[in-house]
Amino acid sequence: MRRAEVASEEIAMSGAEILGQAKTTLAVPRRVAVLGASREPEKYGHEVFEVLRAAGHTVWPVNPKVTDLAGVPCYPDLDALPGAPEVIVLALAPAVTAKVAPGCAGRGAVVWLPPGCFEESTAAALAARGTEVLAGVCPVYVTRLLAAQR
Repeated sequence: MRRAEVASEEIAMSGAEILGQAKTTLAVPRRVAVLGASREPEKYGHEVFEVLRAAGHTVWPVNPKVTDLAGVPCYPDLDALPGAPEVIVLALAPAVTAKVAPGCAGRGAVVWLPPGCFEESTAAALAARGTEVLAGVCPVYVTRLLAAQR
């Protein structure tokens, strides 16, 4: 997690600390919104959706171009969700993440920015707004790591 102490000053955590926080976040079933969930199995958003769902999380796919994903209703945006997510995963291209990230702030959820899906400036902007951010670790990897340790 990264938090802003002052708007321009970010406190960076080590890789081990980030992984530890990621494991803590996914160690128990959570309500997770996956922005960028896709019907296409080769897409990262599809993999995130499937892996988190198989691990027992309540997963709400968010994609304005899809109505359902594997029999689960797909929502056009965060405001359409049936409840408040505890975790918001942005499985999107970095430019798209930069556009939608401000709408994730202030929701009381951990905003998860997987590798390859964000720019550092996006993570810093979220942290500056007081949003809890997990950046640079893959939720699929963390979920599989937790399963292997059980």
